[in-house]
Amino acid sequence: MSTFYMVPPKGSSSAIIILVIIIPILISVFFGINFLMLKNVRFNVSKDELQIKGGLYRRVLKINELDMDSLSLVDLTANKNYSPVIKKNGIGLPGIKEGWFKLKNGEKALLFLTDMKKVVYLQTTKGYSLLLSVKNPEKFINLLKSIR
Repeated sequence: MSTFYMVPPKGSSSAIIILVIIIPILISVFFGINFLMLKNVRFNVSKDELQIKGGLYRRVLKINELDMDSLSLVDLTANKNYSPVIKKNGIGLPGIKEGWFKLKNGEKALLFLTDMKKVVYLQTTKGYSLLLSVKNPEKFINLLKSIR
């Protein structure tokens, strides 16, 4: 009996096989790192600025870039007007929304949401709004209002 082997695949075939293996691994690593970052999102308030740290969409906003008259606590399950409807760039999974979204009322918004019932809503002078899930949102709102 004689044995004959198949001609090995050319370079492009091997690359496709490698990509089929590597791309899912890279995507898993990306989402894993992002979820770890989401656990550590924090909102630092000083007399001069609001810092959003952690996650992929960090921001530093000067206090004068925030429209304090719009500052409110919103229940997105009851008030659908501020609900995110279109994801522009971000993560929109059940229980977590982070990134750029279009709201039902047409506004562009940067979201950091994990709790849809107690959401801090705040417009900026930069052409977008913020929707934030903050631990102790009443205290957060009172602090921002006192700075104004």
